[in-house]
Amino acid sequence: MFANWSSIDNQILRMLYRLISSTFKYPIIQKVKRFLRPAKQFVRGKHGIYKALDFIPKDIKTVFDIGAGDGDYALTFAKTFPQATITCFEPNNLSFKKLEKKAKNIGSRIILVKKALSDQKGKASLVFDPQTPDGGSIGGSGIKSEEVITETLDSFNKTIDFLKIDAEFHEVKILNGGQETMKKVRYLYLETRLDTPGYFYEILEAVRNLDFSPIYLSEDQNILFERISK
Repeated sequence: MFANWSSIDNQILRMLYRLISSTFKYPIIQKVKRFLRPAKQFVRGKHGIYKALDFIPKDIKTVFDIGAGDGDYALTFAKTFPQATITCFEPNNLSFKKLEKKAKNIGSRIILVKKALSDQKGKASLVFDPQTPDGGSIGGSGIKSEEVITETLDSFNKTIDFLKIDAEFHEVKILNGGQETMKKVRYLYLETRLDTPGYFYEILEAVRNLDFSPIYLSEDQNILFERISK
C-alpha cells in the first residue's frame, strides 16, 4: 500500500533539513554564518537569544553557558559582555573539540568544563542520533551514546549574572541541582519547549518557584527570565 502525499512530503522535508544541517559542521560554513549575521539582523531585526541579550546590562561579570555546543553563543557572550568571565559546559566529545578551538579567540575570559549538569553528581549516558553526532540528551532517545560525568550547579558555588541553559529536556533536573545557586542568578535564558506542553508547564513551575519573572519570549520557544526577589 502506497504512503500518502503528506507522508512523502514530510519525509522529503526531513531529508532536506538533515542535509542542510549537516553542512553546519564545516568551519567555513560557520564562519559565513557569523559574517552574515549582522546583515541578517539589520534586515530582519534581532531574534532569539540575540534579541534577549538587549535586555541584560552589558557590565555583568559572570556568565554560565550550560549546553554550550560548539561555542557559537560563547563568542557572542564574550563580545556582548566585555567584562564577563564565561564558563561553558559541554559534555559531547565532538562539540567540546569545536568549543576548544573557538575558545582560543576569547582567551583567559573563558572556562571550559567537559561535564553535564544534572540533579546529582555521578555518570550518565548522553544519547544522540548518528545524523547529529554533536548533539544529544541525557535520558533521551537515540541510537548511539557516550558516558559523561555529571555535576550539580550548586557544586560550583557561584554568583551568576547570566545563566543560559539548553539541555534537551534536562533543564528541570539542572535547576533542581542548583537550588541554592539559583538564588544568586540575575538573568536566566531557558529552553522551554512550547511544542511539548507537559514539559513546558513543568519548566515554568520550576522557574516560578525560584522567584523569576519572564521578560522576553523568543521565536524559537525560549524565554528570558529576571529575578524578582533581591
